[in-house]
Parts: sequence; structure tokens; C-alpha cells
Amino acid sequence: MPWCGGGQGFSLNGAQDCTGGHRQDCPRPAYTGHQPQPGLGACGNGKSQCQRRGYREFLRHRTAAGGRPDIDTVSLALPAGPRFGYALKALQAGRHVMLEKPPGVTIAECVTLEKLARQQGATLFASWHPDQEWVWEPGGLGVFDPGINALSIMTEILPVSVHLLSATLEIPMNRQTPIAAALQFAHPEGAEVLADFDCRLPGDPIWEIFMQSDSRELRLSFASGSLDEEYQGLYRRMTVLRNTRTIDMDLAPLMHVADVFMLGRRESVAPFEF
Repeated sequence: MPWCGGGQGFSLNGAQDCTGGHRQDCPRPAYTGHQPQPGLGACGNGKSQCQRRGYREFLRHRTAAGGRPDIDTVSLALPAGPRFGYALKALQAGRHVMLEKPPGVTIAECVTLEKLARQQGATLFASWHPDQEWVWEPGGLGVFDPGINALSIMTEILPVSVHLLSATLEIPMNRQTPIAAALQFAHPEGAEVLADFDCRLPGDPIWEIFMQSDSRELRLSFASGSLDEEYQGLYRRMTVLRNTRTIDMDLAPLMHVADVFMLGRRESVAPFEF
């Protein structure tokens, strides 16, 4: 169904690419699986190709804060730092909100947003796709910006809860967050649970998650075009959540990352540049 179906509008705010900044062409129709619709808004920075594709462009604060009554849902594809302020305004205005993971810089921010969403009877959905340059600054997650997706899968499929035992973080001398990490978790039944993350692999980006147990292996691989399918699935999920005014915001992966930053041993490594 189109996002504008039933007279309801949907706003895509400040979409990101993988080059370190806000991209000037807004999310493609593939993200929703539909061509641009009259009530579909795309919020970005200044002029963009969105207008040439039939999207309407809005000022971010005005849209989030309720300046457009025909838009009831906003997707905030922004760095985690400024995202909280926009999400707060949107929820206070009674809008449904879709956030990237991590949904906030701190767990306290996330809890605040979840509490407000429940008070407002609004949908809050923490989805995922990666960003770049800002993740190496304070408040970013470094290698855990994409890696938190693997932790999301781990917490979903394990039949028991695990917690962090130890971690080693490799932090480039010119960056503030880790470019690689090795984690060891405690399992209540004594199973070995290890996780390794590294952003320094040469060549083209690898979209792959590999998990191994004593009985089977799981490998998730994404072709270049499959990310569009992922986005379509996320927005279909947001449609269901919006229609039922449901909150989907699992904080367990972010808690693991927070534990990593609290317990991890830090090692300084060579500078990193794109």
C-alpha cells in the first residue's frame, strides 16, 4: 500500500548514504516499493533531486514538530546525535516515528522516547541501515554502527540471555570510536559465545553475517541490489506498526554495545581514512 494511502502522509527525513554525509537525492521509490505519491514527503537539507522525482521537500523541524498535518509519520535517517531532538518533537506532535539503529546516543535517550511514544499512543520503530563518517566521532558507535545488526540477530535467535564478559577495542589514533572489536559473552549453560568485528577489510564492502554453533552454520549475504529489498521490508513493517500503533524498539543490542564501551580494553591502532 502507498504510504499516502487513506490520506496519511509519510516523511523521510535526512536520508544517508555511505560516503559520510547527507545525500542530496532522497530515498528512492524502491524503499517503499511504490512510485512517489502526492502525500509522501521527503525531508532533507536544502534543494535536492527529490523535487525532480515528484517528492515534496520539507524543513525538518517544521515537519517533525507538526507543521504538516497531512503527514502522520516521519523516518529520521539522521546521525544519532541530533536524532533525539527531532524524534522528541515528532512524538510530542503525535507523529509516528521510525528511527535508525542505534535509536539514540544513550540508553537513557531511548527509554525517554519509548516512554513518550507509549504516552502518546504513537508508533516507535527502530530500524537499521549504516552511515559512515560521523560514527567515528563521540556519540558514534564505530564498527558497531553496522555491527549492532549482528547483535540484534544474536539476541533474537538465542533461547537464553547472554552478557558481556570481556572486550578488546581497536581505536585508530585519529578517531574516537573503535574500528575493530573482539567480544566474549557469558552463556548461562557455559557455551562459548564470541564475536569479532572489523571495518578494515580491503576491497568492496562485504554485507555478510556469519554465525557458527556446534551443530550448524548460518550465513547471511546481501547482493548489491538486495538492500533495496531490505528497505522495502522495513517500510512494510513500519506500515503494520503504524496501523496498529505498536512500538518495536529492542534495546538489548544497544545495551551490549554500552557494556562493550564500559568494559572493553582499548588499544590504539594506525590512523584510519576513507
